[in-house]
Amino acid sequence: MKVVRYISHHNGVFPILHPLPRLNPAGFGRLTPDARQGVPSRLPCALIFTVLVATACSDVLPSASSPDVPTATVVGFQDLDAAEFENRYIVRLHDDTEDVRARAESLAAERSGEVRNTIETVFRGFVVELPSTEEAERLARSPDVLYVEPDVLLELASPEFTVLGSEQTNPGWALDRVDQRSWSLDQKYRYQHTGDGVHLYVIDTGIQDIPGEFGNRLDPQAWISTSAALKCSPDPYVDDFGHGTQVAAVAAGQNYGVAKDVSIHSVKTDACDDGKFLTSEVVTAMDWIAEEHETPAVVNYSGKATDPFSPWERSRADAMAGLIAAGVTVVKAAGNDDVDACDDEGNQVQDAIVVGAVDSSGERSVWDADKASNWGACVSIFAPGTSVATINPSGSQEYQSGTSVAAPMVAGTAALALEANPTGSPSFVRADIEQSATMDSLATGTLNGSPNRLLHSLRTRTWIDGYSRIEQPGQYTWTANPSGGHGSYTWSHEWFESVNNGPYTSIGTGASVDITFSVAYCATHKLRLESTYGSETVSDVMVIQVENEPCPI
Repeated sequence: MKVVRYISHHNGVFPILHPLPRLNPAGFGRLTPDARQGVPSRLPCALIFTVLVATACSDVLPSASSPDVPTATVVGFQDLDAAEFENRYIVRLHDDTEDVRARAESLAAERSGEVRNTIETVFRGFVVELPSTEEAERLARSPDVLYVEPDVLLELASPEFTVLGSEQTNPGWALDRVDQRSWSLDQKYRYQHTGDGVHLYVIDTGIQDIPGEFGNRLDPQAWISTSAALKCSPDPYVDDFGHGTQVAAVAAGQNYGVAKDVSIHSVKTDACDDGKFLTSEVVTAMDWIAEEHETPAVVNYSGKATDPFSPWERSRADAMAGLIAAGVTVVKAAGNDDVDACDDEGNQVQDAIVVGAVDSSGERSVWDADKASNWGACVSIFAPGTSVATINPSGSQEYQSGTSVAAPMVAGTAALALEANPTGSPSFVRADIEQSATMDSLATGTLNGSPNRLLHSLRTRTWIDGYSRIEQPGQYTWTANPSGGHGSYTWSHEWFESVNNGPYTSIGTGASVDITFSVAYCATHKLRLESTYGSETVSDVMVIQVENEPCPI
């Protein structure tokens, strides 16, 4: 079955208006087939894009029936040059709005506007064109509306460095690096999984159908915006700009990719001529993925705001949060502006995997005087992002740099994790990638508060199996459950215990540990397991609530 969705919009630069405090969407409705506006597909094939995204931390969204829900407002529009923007806006409604299409048409008609699209899965809302900014401000004051944002342009986290190279005979340093702990490379890329059975959606400029790189893994399920279909090639598997092909190859190429058997879906936006596209395209693309995705799924989104300090990012962050709530793992490039990644609201979304870039010496990537990987607490993990081997739409090898190629390395690794654990939630996949990472191997001088965490593609980790709650005195057993590891070694384990947040003390070694609770009492125990395989040590912590007697509240 071929599935293609369109977003219609005019060409140009459009504003996004930003209002209320940041909110974390709760509860997302399902989309009915006749509820989404679109243009009939005439494409020869359909596809879906791998989306690289980030998460936004925020409060729970209040119910529309709550008496203390504030009226939405439009703020920040005075900071825009109105002459440079058309009156196109993203409107978020309350999550208990039942008939989004009808409500959108009614609200738009009151303001002499025209609904362009509805958004119904990542959140409840719509895209509208209005005759003036004043009408947008009036719309924002409706009690049905949470916020109104101008529909501003975004851009790709574009590669900062390109050098054409010769045919690849060995894996580039990036693939060579992520399968081992040491910086002494061995000219090999080893893998236990290939992403078989996992679906990768790439939100980008399209993916060029290169049989020698992608084989028959370009899935016919796809999406393309109306503008992309009009301005670019109408085939989502033709890449007019090149960026999407480069990203897809790093994540999933046969010669250059991390996950060599993952199914690849192209989600094509209007970025074919200048690498820029509208926020509404990304939001509507994510809405389509949330509704139509095949499981298990990973999205790669290597895009960012044109202005790293843009205040108009809430709808994009909410869409990411909605996509994650739909069970889709989202990977997002941290950005290339050498600023705190937390300045981008999309990088704050809970459980999004935000990826920074490092070079082959373990330094945070710097490409120019003002072009370097973003940094800070909102970065989840670093991956190779300088001179990464990939392929262009003509089929030639080249080397690319930027967080836009670091992110798909993580997206590919997420696909490996989902092959091993097909029911894993986005939070599970993020924890799996972070726990498997190589710790404290990066140069600390330029991390600026970022986690010292480097991507490791082999699934080396350990879990504690056992009780998380004790309600009766007695003896209880916890067991180590390690996996992965490269080489012929034997796992060894050491157990540590902390009581009521006190210091950890060693309580034994071996594949399991017994703890006896002989008297009734109330306490919080933490059990820490350190598992070693050769030179690798990984750990897990379990919190155990002991309530052998009525505990004080």
